[in-house]
Amino acid sequence: MQHLERFQLLVIDEMGYLPIETQAGGLLFQLFSRLYKRALIILTRHLTFDEWDSLFGNPKTSKAMIDRLTHHCVVLETDNTGWCLKEGSRKKKVQQSE
Repeated sequence: MQHLERFQLLVIDEMGYLPIETQAGGLLFQLFSRLYKRALIILTRHLTFDEWDSLFGNPKTSKAMIDRLTHHCVVLETDNTGWCLKEGSRKKKVQQSE
């Protein structure tokens, strides 16, 4: 935890791709709390905030995590289509037009 606190930027890609165990969710919350207002956090996910209860298995932890992450932040929402799927579709269209 102390090692991660030294970073000015934390990037977590695909949060929620795999379930997060209760203990790991608690540690992640502690990390976000320690970095709060001190570091930049970039987080990508495919789950809506409403689906986070299933991610952490604890509604209180989920709400506290969302509150901490969304205070003083910019939320960018996309169409929920993954980059790999978009890229594969684009390549397929290019090949068909050739």
